[in-house]
Amino acid sequence: MSIRRMMRAVLLTFALLILFSVCVEAKTKADYTLYADFLKQDEFTYKLKKKTDNGLSTYGLTFYDRYGSGRYEKKTISFCLLDINGDGVKELIVARNAPNWDPPAITFYVFTIRGGKVRFVKNLGTNDYTVRMNGQKILYSSKYKALYCPCTIDTSDAYTMKTQMSYSLFRMRGTKLVRYCYAERDVEQEIEEGSEKKITFRYQAAGQSAVETAAGTKPEAYASLMKTYFRSTDLTAVSMVRNSAKNRKKILGKA
Repeated sequence: MSIRRMMRAVLLTFALLILFSVCVEAKTKADYTLYADFLKQDEFTYKLKKKTDNGLSTYGLTFYDRYGSGRYEKKTISFCLLDINGDGVKELIVARNAPNWDPPAITFYVFTIRGGKVRFVKNLGTNDYTVRMNGQKILYSSKYKALYCPCTIDTSDAYTMKTQMSYSLFRMRGTKLVRYCYAERDVEQEIEEGSEKKITFRYQAAGQSAVETAAGTKPEAYASLMKTYFRSTDLTAVSMVRNSAKNRKKILGKA
């Protein structure tokens, strides 16, 4: 092959690479000002697949308090951008403080952009949105491209006290957020003095079947799963910022 032909082949290859990168960039580029417009609305509601125990058929998120003709941004609302699945489109994560929870929690909502519109990322259920941690931060596992969602729920009645500690990783699958793996530890104890605690473990590693143990025995597989998927050294804390005009302009390009 002559030098001239070799140069033409090199230039053609180079041009094709540039064209490919431009096409990929165009495919993954998103207009994040759509998120800014979304965050400026008063509230967002969506229809539930089934009614709640108290008869609600819709659920939503209030962005503002309204008094008379004016509106005031809620200090409990914050947001951040995070490309959860690495496809080039950053998801919008909106968080709301839930101070009435004991211990206090953060409820978060995930949105993405598809077809030039902001889409709600449907989850497995409202309980799966609850994240308990100090400050308004989301923990992300770059190793598994998943959100880390710890949750502690305390319940009691006249006879027993129950505590459920749950650790989950959630990954994007299309426009859904699905639980990739989890580990749960339930502790139940009767209120009467001297009663013994009953501890039950439930866990599911990625790609495996769910397991539930009999009360009283801690399986090695549970400890191994916690060490594999939920090590603190594998997690990154992503800070949230208040939903203000200043922050929307800085992060989303539009106030």
